[in-house]
Amino acid sequence: MNFTEYYSAVILREILKRINSSMKKKEKRTKKLMKMPLDSKTRRSQKYWFAQRDLEFEIKEIEEYFHQLYELDKQTKWSKHLTFDQYNFTEKYHEIINEYFDKKKMK
Repeated sequence: MNFTEYYSAVILREILKRINSSMKKKEKRTKKLMKMPLDSKTRRSQKYWFAQRDLEFEIKEIEEYFHQLYELDKQTKWSKHLTFDQYNFTEKYHEIINEYFDKKKMK
């Protein structure tokens, strides 16, 4: 058993925490962007473009974390062992896990 397999539950928990955090930030930034009026004056403002940049950053972060989940799954096959006791924390992140499986099917 190598290092990655031994600590896969710990690594998985950390990645899921980060995805969850980034999704909350993305939701906040989307709401902030949606509150702004979409006229030509707003679109030229620095506030609008900072909000847009932050939203795009969170989307990229989430995609990167999902890629890390995929790589970890390739190495350790954690998705087949979700019923094990060491993976019981995944119940808290069921939406993220479901999204991961949906993305995995598309690959």
